[in-house]
Parts: sequence; structure tokens; C-alpha cells
Amino acid sequence: ITQGVSWDSPNPLDMIIWGGNVSVLVFSGEWYRLFTSIFLHHGLLHLALNMFMLFQIGIIAERKIGKINYLVSYLYAGLIGSVFSAYWYHEYQSSRAMFNIANIFGGARVEVIVAAGASGAIMGLASLCAVHSFWHAHVKKDESIPKGEWTAFFQVLIINLGMGFATPGVDNAAHLGGGVAGIVLALLLLIPMLPRWSSTLLLFIFSLYLVESYFSDAQYFVKNDLVIDIENQIKDRKKSLNKLKGLEKLNLLKAEAAKSIHAPVADNNIFLNEIFFE
Repeated sequence: ITQGVSWDSPNPLDMIIWGGNVSVLVFSGEWYRLFTSIFLHHGLLHLALNMFMLFQIGIIAERKIGKINYLVSYLYAGLIGSVFSAYWYHEYQSSRAMFNIANIFGGARVEVIVAAGASGAIMGLASLCAVHSFWHAHVKKDESIPKGEWTAFFQVLIINLGMGFATPGVDNAAHLGGGVAGIVLALLLLIPMLPRWSSTLLLFIFSLYLVESYFSDAQYFVKNDLVIDIENQIKDRKKSLNKLKGLEKLNLLKAEAAKSIHAPVADNNIFLNEIFFE
């Protein structure tokens, strides 16, 4: 906000500048976006919704698995959610570009999707806690699990997945990826022979190594014209914002929001920005 980014409806290029998850950029070597996008949100409302769900599930998760496992699980689920999102929209974008009739005539309209938000990580915590509680309730016959916990788990899971299937502009790939990561973490934590925090930390470090290795090696075949065009637009955006000061910058942001140059976001993670390349 202090750098001139709109607090309620940020420009997609600003989201890219600040670390949004853009599949074509991730596949060109900018794998750090898989992490930075977890802490980036499409406006204050988006942030508030996710923080409300995190407050609901976070207290329960920390009590069940401890502070270190809570932190590692959050980051791991967020990372896997971002990887699912990057893969899904990379394939989506490739198929759209391949079958776009405009390609035949030399100028294609390409949808660049900027994903951001914490709900992949939150979904991971919810699915982890749900599996963990299910095991203790039905296998170990623990009857001390409060009914309110089950309500919180399924509220987060159903709301996120339901909105993902029913509402345009919601990234269900990240939701599903985070949910799968949570299940894996829960099963790992339930293995009695393994130390609780070191096993999750080792899984996180190993996964991080695989992600970094793959996306770093993948960059040689996807540094294409689309990446270059996005990078040029980012440079132009930075220059235009740097030239403006105070009220001028505020008026520009208001004008952009009024023109609805980007799609509204109901919940995590997807943001549609259609850029035309000649």
C-alpha cells in the first residue's frame, strides 16, 4: 500500500511485481513465486477472509501438532498448493493458446493468471487436522475430541472447495494441492516410530529441494516471448508508478479500479488478467 498498490483491488501487474504466482514465470525459473504468493492477497477483503479461516483452524492445529509442526505444515501445504496451481494453469494457458483461433492470424489473446493467497496452506491445515482427529476418534477410540473441531474442519474444507467449483475466480487447484499435502502430513505425523517435528521438517526440505531443482532446470525451454512481454510490461508499470507522486498515484489507482481492468476475487487464489500480444 505504501508503494502505491491499491488496498482493495490491486492491478494484476502490481501483483506480479510483488510475487504473485504466474505459471509461465515459475516455469521460466522464478520458482520463488511459489512461496511469495502464499503471503500475497488480492486486496484487504481477500486477506480478511483467509485470516478468519486461519484463526478458526490455526488454534486447533497448533494444539494438536505443536508450534514447529504447525509452521512447517503451513509452509509445506502452501508450497504444494502453489505447485498444483502453477501446473494446472500452465497446462490451461498452453491449451488456450494452442486452440485460440487468433493464433492462426498472427495475434493471440493470452490469459495471464496471477494466483495469490493463503487458502492452499489453510486447506492443508484443515485436512491435516481432519485426518488426525478421525484417526484418534475412530481408530484409537478417543471420545474427547470436541464437536466444534469437526465443524471448523469441514467448514473450511467445504467452503473453500465449494466456492472453488461454484464461483469463477477461485483457484481450486491450490485448494486441492494444499488438501493433499495436509493428508500426507497427517499420515506422516501418525507414524509412531518417527519423531514428530523432524520428520515434517525433513519432508519440507526435501520437497523444497525437488521444487527448486525442477523449476530451475525447466527454465531453458520456456523462456519465450510471453515471458519477455510480461517482463517488459512490469518494467513499464514500475516506471509509470515511479513518475507519479501522492495524489496523482491515488487517482490513477482509482481510475483503474473504476474501469474494472481485472476480475474481482471472491476467495483465494486466482486472478484473471487478459493481456493482448501482437
